[in-house]
Amino acid sequence: MLKLSMVNLSILLLFLLKDAWLGCATVESNMNLCENECRSGNPRAHKKLCIESNCLLTSLEHCATLYFYRARFGFMCHRMSDPVCVLNGTEIIRMNSRCALCQKMHRQRETGPIIIETDQPCPTHPPRN
Repeated sequence: MLKLSMVNLSILLLFLLKDAWLGCATVESNMNLCENECRSGNPRAHKKLCIESNCLLTSLEHCATLYFYRARFGFMCHRMSDPVCVLNGTEIIRMNSRCALCQKMHRQRETGPIIIETDQPCPTHPPRN
């Protein structure tokens, strides 16, 4: 039977944790996470990678709570490329896609006014990204 010394065990543990941290950092640092997830041929595999890497899944969870993804059999793309009207404070703006809206909402969640999708008509000026 193979016996591992405490030093060998520590080194092995460091390698395992390093890989998990790097995987998580790669997923979490991707600003286009929503769009990549939407266009992915296998969105459930992408979610599985996040979970295996012990990520917080902040972007994906935020999309899910906004009904942009359906979390029944993994995360499924749901009309993410459609243009959308949003309320940004008191201003109604038109955005190019729900992917862009999700990304913007994710960035503004801690820094600024939360923008929300609205049923009110969009303005006629060009959409914002």
